[in-house]
Amino acid sequence: MPVAPHDFIILLRVLVDVAKLANDSGKNLKSWFVGRKVLVAGPSRAGKTTFRNYLREGHLEPERSRPRTSETDPSKSFAVKSVEGTPLQLEVRSIVDVPGQHLLEQMEAFETHRPDAIVLMLDGSMPIDEISFKPENFSLRQWVETYCEHLSDILQRDQKLASNLTNIFVILNKKDKTSPAQLSVLDGEMRNILSSRLRRGWGSRVDQIDILLCCSVASTEGSVSIDTVIREIARGMKGD
Repeated sequence: MPVAPHDFIILLRVLVDVAKLANDSGKNLKSWFVGRKVLVAGPSRAGKTTFRNYLREGHLEPERSRPRTSETDPSKSFAVKSVEGTPLQLEVRSIVDVPGQHLLEQMEAFETHRPDAIVLMLDGSMPIDEISFKPENFSLRQWVETYCEHLSDILQRDQKLASNLTNIFVILNKKDKTSPAQLSVLDGEMRNILSSRLRRGWGSRVDQIDILLCCSVASTEGSVSIDTVIREIARGMKGD
């Protein structure tokens, strides 16, 4: 069926606009159309759903008790402008929010959804060696060590999946509930765990993992903090 002249003009204008956006943001046209798939992982009560909702909807909720995520929740495609008035954007094909109660579900979600990036959300106010997570009776240290070991196993077994995983970001959330000194210690501990447990599956790329501090509650500090984190994620996935 021939394309009507006005339809062709509209299509051409759309392609030109998309090409301009792709060039402005430093991406090729294919990556703009395809977008990125992001998996938000981490233990319970770390702030995964809040982070996912902010990416998708652009606002934070007041701090409150909320029901736990009970099933894997993949969202539809959307775009994120990390800072108003700048060309830096992140085109997200899907962001997958995974329940934090069971590590097995987290690993299954990784193999099923085959993401381009993992955002590992952790509660930065939690003592690293305090037993906090059931049913495994894990501390934060044990949870991250076990997650990284399982992830290494999968990446070693599936080289295509390992190649497709271009970015990992670790977010130490709830920075407003602890001290800079504790966050500094936790940052160092996380880097040691990533290096010792994940290098086997992801190689030297482990050294490029960003560890970011975040506050994700409705406040001036929260908005500035989470916008900064999203800007760093967009830059990292863009390859800056």
